[in-house]
Amino acid sequence: MITPTYRAAALALCWILAQPALAGGFDRERYEQWVTMRVGDGEPVYWYSHGTIRAYPGGKLIATIEGYDTARLDVDSTTADKAVQLSRKTYIYRDAETGEIMRNPDGSTVAPIAYPYQLITYELKGDTLETWVEQGKGDKMRRIGPGGDMKAQVLEAGTLFTAPLYLDFETPRGRYQTFENYDFFAPGGNPRDGFILFIRYGDAPAWAEGTDKIVMHMTTERFESLDAVPESFRAWVSDNAPLWLQPPADMDEIENLQAASDD
Repeated sequence: MITPTYRAAALALCWILAQPALAGGFDRERYEQWVTMRVGDGEPVYWYSHGTIRAYPGGKLIATIEGYDTARLDVDSTTADKAVQLSRKTYIYRDAETGEIMRNPDGSTVAPIAYPYQLITYELKGDTLETWVEQGKGDKMRRIGPGGDMKAQVLEAGTLFTAPLYLDFETPRGRYQTFENYDFFAPGGNPRDGFILFIRYGDAPAWAEGTDKIVMHMTTERFESLDAVPESFRAWVSDNAPLWLQPPADMDEIENLQAASDD
């Protein structure tokens, strides 16, 4: 669902990116704006996404994708220079022609992307925003970062935060190498009206037989209420993944998820 506000902001972003802008790092104002935009003030925030998956090269549409990242600020762990984000996210693949949930060649439903939690920390160090992520459980728990590649740009029509990710690590399926880029935009500098333009290049998912590399593109809107998320996806989450209706409640829940086993 793309609102008129979102359309106007997206058009504004396309125009302003072609204009001269003051690019640089973070200061206190930009840091506080980022934290409010990304994770809120303690109540759940929902970043709802929809987009396409295309084969590379060639650009053949092989699926669409829909989902959200839901997060809250852990106020107990957050300080003046450090913010802790408690998140979980899930995304489903839909058939490019029918819109139905994707199925494997054997007829089974393609498993969604599903992270029971992500623990993300942001720390302001001078004019740099340092970020690191923890995910997984038991001996498969992984920490990514710290990284300091995110940049903030103050533009005439708002604030743009750009976060590139260069991922390269071993997984049970082999080496995982991919590039992702997130452009978070706050129209008029208002963090509560934020949206994201996202692109990913990397290996195709296991279900995409005959495809080696893919380009994923998603647009994302920020909502402060689950009720604002499109009903079709809310219904899917409620019926199939009720844990994902809310972000983790606190660090105790995160620690329990980190310690869980597959048994």
